Amino acid sequence: MLAFYLSLIDSPEARTKFENIYYSYRSVMFHSANQVLHNAHDAEDIVADSFLAVINILDAIDSTDEDKARNLMITISKNRSLNFLKKKKRAVLIEEEIDMPQEWDHPSPTIDNLELADALSKLIRQLPSEQQDVLRLQYYYAFLF
Repeated sequence: MLAFYLSLIDSPEARTKFENIYYSYRSVMFHSANQVLHNAHDAEDIVADSFLAVINILDAIDSTDEDKARNLMITISKNRSLNFLKKKKRAVLIEEEIDMPQEWDHPSPTIDNLELADALSKLIRQLPSEQQDVLRLQYYYAFLF
């Protein structure tokens, strides 16, 4: 994996700096990610993703201050782990089957004018199904985005 990362870096000095960071902090980054995720495979993916982020900020990292560099590496891997959990939670929520009405009757019971409601319903039925689902969630289930 290191060879892949090094292929993304142009200068020899930056490669050496990254290589030192990689060998010095990969295990602590894995440990911090695994503490959050409780899954070794996901933690490995997060560490790989974290090192890609490190490449983007390599010039800003002061590798001479070991405590500061270590804390930065832990912070990167921990934050990426938390973001991963948030995305995973959102994906589970989206994948769960939601009992939504299949027909679009009226967008809201608060619309008094039936002609307006019927016209709006016809327009909404012309939308792609994903957009219709969003509107159903918002108006039928008061789901806020």
